[in-house]
Amino acid sequence: MKFIYLIQMMVKNPLKFLDKVKHRLGIPSSDVRKMILRNKEVWSNYKNTKAKSVILFDYYPLVETELVRGYLWNVLAEKHNARIVSYATDRKIYSKIWHKIYESMNVSEHILVSPSSKQKKKRDEIYNNIIGKITTKQELFDLHIHGVWIGIDIYEEYLMRCSMHTVTLEDARIKDIIKDAIDILLFFEDYFQKNNVKVIDSSHIGVRLKSNLVPKIAGKLFNIPFYTSHSRSVIHYPKPHLYYEEEERIFSSYHNLFLKQSAVERAQGVLWAKNSLSKRLSGGIGVDGFYATKTSFGKVDSSIVVTKNSNKLKIVICPHEFYDSPNCSGGLLFLDFYEWLLYLAHISTKTDFDWYIKTHPDVSKTSEIVIKDFVEKNQQFTLIPSKTSFHQLKNEGVSHVLTCFGSVGHECPLIGMTVINAGNNVHMAYDFNHHPKTLDEYEKILLNLGGSNEEININDIYEFYYVQHKIVGRLSDDWFFDSYDKMLLDLSVSERNGFEMFRYFLENITPEKHERIILTMKKFIDSQKVGVAMKEVVS
Repeated sequence: MKFIYLIQMMVKNPLKFLDKVKHRLGIPSSDVRKMILRNKEVWSNYKNTKAKSVILFDYYPLVETELVRGYLWNVLAEKHNARIVSYATDRKIYSKIWHKIYESMNVSEHILVSPSSKQKKKRDEIYNNIIGKITTKQELFDLHIHGVWIGIDIYEEYLMRCSMHTVTLEDARIKDIIKDAIDILLFFEDYFQKNNVKVIDSSHIGVRLKSNLVPKIAGKLFNIPFYTSHSRSVIHYPKPHLYYEEEERIFSSYHNLFLKQSAVERAQGVLWAKNSLSKRLSGGIGVDGFYATKTSFGKVDSSIVVTKNSNKLKIVICPHEFYDSPNCSGGLLFLDFYEWLLYLAHISTKTDFDWYIKTHPDVSKTSEIVIKDFVEKNQQFTLIPSKTSFHQLKNEGVSHVLTCFGSVGHECPLIGMTVINAGNNVHMAYDFNHHPKTLDEYEKILLNLGGSNEEININDIYEFYYVQHKIVGRLSDDWFFDSYDKMLLDLSVSERNGFEMFRYFLENITPEKHERIILTMKKFIDSQKVGVAMKEVVS
């Protein structure tokens, strides 16, 4: 199949095929060569490869991300008189071309997690001591080693790495992942003891072994601060092991963040949010969310009826991608998204409601198969076609929507539907959703749903949307690209992830813009703002 794909590429796009061959051979394309030359020019005065202190980052060869991170590393290296070092947990991620690109960004060393014989022996001792004590998923989830909450990362790593909907303790792959986690823990315990690491920068924040466990070890055991950065924001977490507490604090502060803005900014922000949400609910694709390729708010298909003809209260469940970080924000009432569905199956038997399930139009095949199997086993649920518009569901009498923490939380209330979450979520500061804190509270809400829609303040939704997209996690609206939205229109997803992004960046960067980015980065770092990269750090 791979051979056929290559032949097709060669015929359809010979230049792209040639670039792919060059990449495999470690030969940089023209765009890459130009980027390397430019990097060497602008970062030459920041080079400090012999410094004893270290700025540590995860090796993550994605162009859009690394463009931004190159600025962060060099600014931090200058501030701390440090050299820049990468780490990787798997050699497969390495690339000859990316080694050259990183070198041009002043990266002096690449560390591969490779435990010593002493560390392996200690790993086996720890593993043999704990494995017999893990008899439930909850025990795996709660696992702590050396004071570090490692279980949640193992749990999430298994879901993602194995594309699973829930954890199966009998799966041999679990054992390998536990050992991988202990290897990382022991390796970096030794590394942080022997090296003066000032800051860690990660491509992602949340859970999984590579992206979260290393910063968590650094923060919990060595008090090393942590950044995560990309072209829309740079975020600072001084204590990454307390990430979930910080996320809850941020989510709960949205209204206060709104009030801190000037009256003019608030009015403009609400108007912008109103217009953006109007586009979303009119079927707009990719509005302030460029990952979406389809919409759940398309036209109503009047030729079909997707719900039952009954007077019962109608509830629709909106499942998530099962393997995609269910615990990324912490505070989920369940171990994973599938456990949530199993709970709802149990609750549904105690009600006289009509229960429906609707997946997102962008649902993966993997999750779609799981959902279909779940509905076959729990026939009190009716599976609604994923392309069905929420407008149609509203017209057919669906009054309540269940999610863990999805965007339906601010979308569906705008068309008169009540939304109930199942964990910490970005809407927590507002009353246009339900936010149960315990399983008992969640059950009480579900068993006592009324037939009429609750009154909510629509302006709260606009306020939330403005804060979420224009204040939280943003240095400024367009601090790196002159217009982030224009960049999304100019480049396809594959181009943004490929070396075409280098060409785009080089065509639009100027010496003045370069210096402004550096100044913005320095001001943010010096501000010591916690958890949120606030836009007011930019003058």
